[in-house]
Amino acid sequence: MIESTSSRIVDIAARPHEVAMRVSFKHSSKDRSTTESILTSVTLATGHVGRGEGTPRSYVTGETLDTAAAFIAELSDAFIGSVHDVDSLRDFTDAHRAVIDENPAAFASLELAFLDAHGQHLDTPLEALLGVQLQPQFRYSAVIGDSAGRKLALICAAYRMNAMRHLKLKVSNDLDREAAKAKIIQRVLRPKSLRVDANNLWTSPAEAIENIEAIQDLHGTTLSGIEEPLAGDASTLGALAEIAEAVGVPIILDESYTSIDIFDDLAAAPRHWIINARVSRLGGVTRALAVIERAHETGVRIIVGAHVGETSILTRAALPVASAAAQRNLLLHQEGAFGTLLLSSDVSSPSLRFGRGGVLKTARHELGSRPGLGLA
Repeated sequence: MIESTSSRIVDIAARPHEVAMRVSFKHSSKDRSTTESILTSVTLATGHVGRGEGTPRSYVTGETLDTAAAFIAELSDAFIGSVHDVDSLRDFTDAHRAVIDENPAAFASLELAFLDAHGQHLDTPLEALLGVQLQPQFRYSAVIGDSAGRKLALICAAYRMNAMRHLKLKVSNDLDREAAKAKIIQRVLRPKSLRVDANNLWTSPAEAIENIEAIQDLHGTTLSGIEEPLAGDASTLGALAEIAEAVGVPIILDESYTSIDIFDDLAAAPRHWIINARVSRLGGVTRALAVIERAHETGVRIIVGAHVGETSILTRAALPVASAAAQRNLLLHQEGAFGTLLLSSDVSSPSLRFGRGGVLKTARHELGSRPGLGLA
C-alpha cells in the first residue's frame, strides 16, 4: 500500500449525464433507451481534477439524478474538510455508513472522483492506491435484456460471432414468451452457461420455484444462478434460501444486499449465495473491496456486475474489484464494458469496451500505469 501524500480538495461539482443508447434494453422493472448517470468532479489545490460516476436507479436504491446531486451537495463541505488521502476516505466512509447505504450511487460518484484526482496528484494508478494487483485481462459475459423475435436472434448472433457464450438473461413472467426466447437462444447462441435475472418478478417462493423449473426445462440446462427472484417484502433471505434449496441453484443477491452485515447470515450456507458486486450499487470501490474481503471470509462467490448504460468511468472502477475477487478465486462472471458498443457516445478516452471473446486487456489502454483512473 502506498503511503498517501495529502490532497486538499478545493471544489466538488456534480451534474446529471444522459445520452442515447444504440439499442434499448428491457427488463421487468424498466425499458431503457438512454443512460442515467451522475458525474462528479473533484478539484484539488494542485489543479488536478478527478471524475467519478454513479448510476442512480429509483427501482434499485430509490435514488434519482436529482437526489444524487442533492446528496453530493449536502455532503461536500464535510467531505472537503475530512478527506485528503485513502485512509481518511475510508474513515469518512465508515463514519457515514448509514447515509451512504441510502445513497450509494451518489457516494460512488464522489469517491471515484476523489480517487482519480488523488491518483493524478501522486502519479499513481488506482490499484496501487488501493493495494490491489490489476489483472492483465478481464472476460465479460454476454447480457441480454427481455428481447424477443428478430431482435433477440440478431443479439445472439452477434455474441456468438464474438465468441461470448456465458449468458445472463433477463426473464419475464410470460412462459410462452420465454419458450420462444429459449428456442432462439439455444439455436443461435447455444450458451455454455446460463444465469437469469428476474428483477424481483415473483411474489412467493412457490411461484418462483415453479417458473424457475419451467425456464430450466425450456433451455434444457441447470441455471448457474438466479438473480433477485422475489418482489418487495417477499424477498427475505429465508424465502430466497428456500428457493435455492428447492431448485439447486444459487441466488444472486443485488437489491437484497442492503448492508455488509448480511454476510453474518450468508455464512451458514455459502453455496446458496452469489453477490452481484456493482460499484455504484455498493457505494464505491472501497466499499466494494470490503465486500470482496467478507465474501472471502465466508466462501460466498462474486459476480462483478454493471448497470445498463454505465460509461467507461464505472467500467474502469470495477477492475480492481474484479481483480481482488479473481485473486481470491471468488469471481464467477463479470458484466459491463460495453462502451460505445452500446452508448452513442462515451465520456472518456479511451472508451473501455470488450473485444473478441468478451476480453478487455489492460495493457492496451495502459490502465495499470496511468495515474488515477487513467482516463482522459
